[in-house]
Amino acid sequence: MFEAPLPGLTPGWNSSGPINGGVPQAVDMAAHVAQLGRDIASALPDPESRAVVGIDMETWGPLWGMAGEHSRYKTESRRLVRQRHPSLPDADVEKQAQLEFERGARSFMETTLAEAQRLRP
Repeated sequence: MFEAPLPGLTPGWNSSGPINGGVPQAVDMAAHVAQLGRDIASALPDPESRAVVGIDMETWGPLWGMAGEHSRYKTESRRLVRQRHPSLPDADVEKQAQLEFERGARSFMETTLAEAQRLRP
């Protein structure tokens, strides 16, 4: 079972600031996939292994509604939208930030699972 730290370059925060972009929509996906491959190869060196593997993403909180306790995800998502669209009304910033966060999270999770399955079917 992969738990924290998750394999690859999972976005998040520590006391020094953002890690791996901080939010899923800011992750360098090519770098994430490359690191994910190294992490899986290290944990399961035998490509023919029939071990069942799980990735516990529950600690990450990839849904906007779950990000309440992870308010940095919301704050950073809003900041990124505001940076690109400084005159956008607050309500629209909120909607766009949620949309980008959830799309980024979905893409991150789908890419992670597809690559893990490709490497260790």
